[in-house]
Amino acid sequence: MTKHITALKQIRSVVSVGLFSAALLCAPVVSAHADGSNPLCKSVQLPVALAAGQPANQVVSGTLCKPLIWSGAHEVDILAHGGTYNRTYWDYPYHNLLYSYVHDTLVAGRATFAYDAIGDGTSSHPVSTVITGDASAYVLHQVVQWARQQQHFHKVITVGHSFGGFTTVAEAGTYHDVDGVVATGVAHSLNPNTLQLAIADSYPANLDPLFQGKNLDSGYLTTVPNTRADVYFGTTAEPGLIAYDEAHKDLLSLSMLIDVLSLIQNPPAQNISTHITVPVLEIIGQQDAFFCGAGAAIDCNSTAAYQTFEAPYYPSAPSFTAKIVPNTGHDLTLHPSALASFYTINQWIQSH
Repeated sequence: MTKHITALKQIRSVVSVGLFSAALLCAPVVSAHADGSNPLCKSVQLPVALAAGQPANQVVSGTLCKPLIWSGAHEVDILAHGGTYNRTYWDYPYHNLLYSYVHDTLVAGRATFAYDAIGDGTSSHPVSTVITGDASAYVLHQVVQWARQQQHFHKVITVGHSFGGFTTVAEAGTYHDVDGVVATGVAHSLNPNTLQLAIADSYPANLDPLFQGKNLDSGYLTTVPNTRADVYFGTTAEPGLIAYDEAHKDLLSLSMLIDVLSLIQNPPAQNISTHITVPVLEIIGQQDAFFCGAGAAIDCNSTAAYQTFEAPYYPSAPSFTAKIVPNTGHDLTLHPSALASFYTINQWIQSH
């Protein structure tokens, strides 16, 4: 099986990125870091349960950051990362100002709470079989309730990437406690060719040098060394960033993988997404190998086609918006187009 993915023709998005970069130069610089070292940020440890009625014997680690100047309403973006990542995905410590959703959101006047999913980062690492789609949605529900009841945020938007994006969809469709959902690197049809490649590029994390000695069971997965460029990145990603990403990868439970694959494959009428009753934004990279390219059902060269394909999954949402980011692979925040993606999300949140 080849490990090379045919790259789509590069199309620069100079205008949108340039305009947003210029706007940032006029704004106060607020640099936030996932370790909580910035005075505007603090580390948080939240006790959570994995299901209703169970004891809160797991811990979610996160970073709460608040802006110098609020935009008006007391708002927070709760940030859920993708599989084999952790909360640093949203405030990436590589050319931080370019690859930091946290920084741009603080400049826009909203707070952020980026958290490590159960089984990742410094959150609890229980037996992998209990880290399911339902458990992940329930954990996020508890985070949302903490943000509302203990932090007194008036507006809560969940922003999730990839597996985190499907978690935000499941949480909103089940618990109805957020004001909007942003899902990046998400669609409801996988490219079968890339799915096979991604499975071939995964193996038990206890076989990987980065995780040996961590006492992980075989249901914890990670990517085989030197394969992350295969599916996570497009042709424009910086080689140095890809190398850094390889050296700082995280985990994914097999149970979570199976549940997300099931959610993706459920037809609209049977999908939890049909129960979402708040505005939804989906964003995908034009070169997202998981959903786009040869053999895919979605035409990722056309925002209209993406919108038409995904809209039936959100019939109860008061609005559904789909966007495609040119020249970008699966990890939207880790490409040079990141500022354009952040701008699109910020504009959408402000308008909804």
